Amino acid sequence: MVLRPTQVEDVRAVTVACQDSEISRWTRLPSPYSEAHARAWIEAQPEQHAVSLLAFEAETEELLGSVGLVEIDRERGRAEIGFWTAPWARRRGTAVRAVRLLTGWAFDALALARIQALVREENFLSQRVLERAGFTREGLLRSYEEIKGERWDMAIFSLLAEEMPWPPPGLRP
Repeated sequence: MVLRPTQVEDVRAVTVACQDSEISRWTRLPSPYSEAHARAWIEAQPEQHAVSLLAFEAETEELLGSVGLVEIDRERGRAEIGFWTAPWARRRGTAVRAVRLLTGWAFDALALARIQALVREENFLSQRVLERAGFTREGLLRSYEEIKGERWDMAIFSLLAEEMPWPPPGLRP
């Protein structure tokens, strides 16, 4: 797996992946997802206080998914992680590897102390990804946020820098 920043050339691949109903079901992404949505997201990256990466199969360069950090607060030493996996890349450990790679890098390069994730309470597969990546479930934030016209209960997970082995499993120097 290779993680790299988004590029304008990725618009088509991101658009195809984000047609998946499971991605739109569990994320804030609009549905239907258009090339205009993908282009706007990719072009906005340099202006945001975030790290957005795409995961690709190293040999074939096939898009596997996305992983990123938002709400990066270096002063307080924390950030929030989010991810999605293309339907053809699921059940292969793709999301776990991407989350481990990004968290390992973030603890080291950004000197963060904590990375957290907010996951819809009913999204058991994403919760399992976080657990396999070493995150601990801390609790439930009831009616936490309105997304797509409804209030979502969000499970909160965290990983602390001292809990992360370095280098993280799967990272080659």
